[in-house]
Amino acid sequence: MFVDFYHGLYIGLIKVGGQWEWLGGVRMTVTNWHQEEPNNAGGYEDCVEYKPQRPNRWNDVECNSKKNYICQIPKQRDFVFSKEYFGR
Repeated sequence: MFVDFYHGLYIGLIKVGGQWEWLGGVRMTVTNWHQEEPNNAGGYEDCVEYKPQRPNRWNDVECNSKKNYICQIPKQRDFVFSKEYFGR
């Protein structure tokens, strides 16, 4: 299965009430933003993607974009990649 890294991967970080938090409600404590990010371009960038070509930094994006995603799973499980639409 091909995973499109070029267009970025959702990492499960969203903006809620003006604050960044991980899906599940855990507040963000570590950042890895690309230079001049987050910039909320267009006023609707409430989700975060990982873009390896920027170099390995985060970018805020609109949440309605179709992208693959990275998720945390228990060690005993195998990785499963999905092309499902990620929305909140």
